[in-house]
Amino acid sequence: MCFGATSYLGVTLGGLIYLDEPWDATVDGDRELMAHELVHTRQYRRFVYGTGFACAYGIGFVQSGFDYAANPLEDEAFDFVTVNAASICGRGHLHACRSAPEADPGTFRPT
Repeated sequence: MCFGATSYLGVTLGGLIYLDEPWDATVDGDRELMAHELVHTRQYRRFVYGTGFACAYGIGFVQSGFDYAANPLEDEAFDFVTVNAASICGRGHLHACRSAPEADPGTFRPT
């Protein structure tokens, strides 16, 4: 899914999660993506849904120098996946799953 020149694997709007591809619960990367997007649903509630979340996300985007991965709300979602990788992927150790072979251990960065 694309917005302008940027491509996303998933986008969360309120309590709705839109994915670029069908979700498969048996695929580690898909479970990481869903966990990441579920953090955004929690953020929407924390910021009283649309308006508050949009303002916080926009401010974070500007303050991070328009760097998607450095946006504090994205960073929170990435951190959640990293800290909870063993539970998300059903393995017995931290950093158990990766979204791509070239990814750093425990790092999930959607493109």
